[in-house]
Amino acid sequence: VTTGRDEYNTGSHFSTATGRFTAPVAGTYLLGFQAMRHGTDGASLECRIKKNGAYMWARAYQSAFDQNHQYWSIVTTTKCAVGDYFQVYIGPNTSIYNDDTYFYGHLLG
Repeated sequence: VTTGRDEYNTGSHFSTATGRFTAPVAGTYLLGFQAMRHGTDGASLECRIKKNGAYMWARAYQSAFDQNHQYWSIVTTTKCAVGDYFQVYIGPNTSIYNDDTYFYGHLLG
């Protein structure tokens, strides 16, 4: 997932081209993703945060939606080495508004 916004990219460790955040220093990071679903076609929602290409336990899933404009979010913390990278995976039947989509990370310590 890539979004059109890059509002607070201190240090330029998030790439809008790839949708990846790369940890610049080792430590514990807080990572999150929030999006707005659109459509009432009953399609499922599946979203996960991936670390170095592998799925993490941060996951959102719902079998069907019955109304438009539903927000959902996931958040997790993880220990990172320098160069670990994170991406968001969106399932093939999930439709989101890019302008209301946020992926964030913050070094906790």
